[in-house]
Amino acid sequence: MKEICQNCKWWENVAQIPFGHCRRRAPIFESAERIKGDKSRYRFPITPEDCGCGEFESNMAKPKSENKEHTRVYILARALGVESSTIIEKCHQHNLEIKNHMSRVSPGLAGLIREWFSSPK
Repeated sequence: MKEICQNCKWWENVAQIPFGHCRRRAPIFESAERIKGDKSRYRFPITPEDCGCGEFESNMAKPKSENKEHTRVYILARALGVESSTIIEKCHQHNLEIKNHMSRVSPGLAGLIREWFSSPK
């Protein structure tokens, strides 16, 4: 994939023209005199679609196997078909500190919880 603004996750096309807004950084302030009739005083920089600014990030999402981030208890419970409170109680039985359904669990702990609640084959 070519590293140009058009293919970047931060770039947004405006009005089907070859220019768009780069949302990589915070909007910039423009004076009221420069923007006649427009109430908004903050704008994202306008860039051409074929610009290569060097801050390119692909629109393609990472595969699930590469996502090593923590997950929330309620998401894990939904995936396993059990109540969040059941997971929390089981963790407390094993002296693992989980406060509530919004607590984040590491990938390792999530794997252990999956083992506990997976149906035997």
